[in-house]
Amino acid sequence: MVEEEFYTPIKNYFERIISNDLGFNIKMIETHSSIPKKVRESYPAIYSVSNLYTYNPDLIGIISAGKNREKLLIVEVKDDPLGLSDLYQIKRYSEIIKADYSFLLSPFSFKKEDEQLMKTDEMSHIKNYYLKLGNKIFAKKIIVGKISYKRKRGKIIISNISFDSNFDLL
Repeated sequence: MVEEEFYTPIKNYFERIISNDLGFNIKMIETHSSIPKKVRESYPAIYSVSNLYTYNPDLIGIISAGKNREKLLIVEVKDDPLGLSDLYQIKRYSEIIKADYSFLLSPFSFKKEDEQLMKTDEMSHIKNYYLKLGNKIFAKKIIVGKISYKRKRGKIIISNISFDSNFDLL
């Protein structure tokens, strides 16, 4: 199993299941190798750093809830047990492109030692990323999801993604 095998099934899961459950249209784009020009031009935070920094979250989602009400989400996918370095990677992407929602997904949980560390008071903030909008700084939470799947005819079929926290898009 390789990480790339999850991109299309996760894209479909967000566009169909999450979109339907929340009542918003979600358009997912695979961006692991490059971010399409249209997305870079539509989102100033992405455009402003696109030539200066190589950052490619695995998937970018655009949530639409009516005229001029779009939100940006990013998804980072891992195919092994999650670690603190994975949180730092998604945190970096989230802050650079000013993502409204940030998801870290894997079929596995965090490594035991990292899970224990994250439960301490000193590290309770570890799943947060921070956005500066105007003169204010907002703390946002990275949403971690465990993927339940099966293989059918060589393809991955996602049956569920269990998220570590509830979220309401928009």
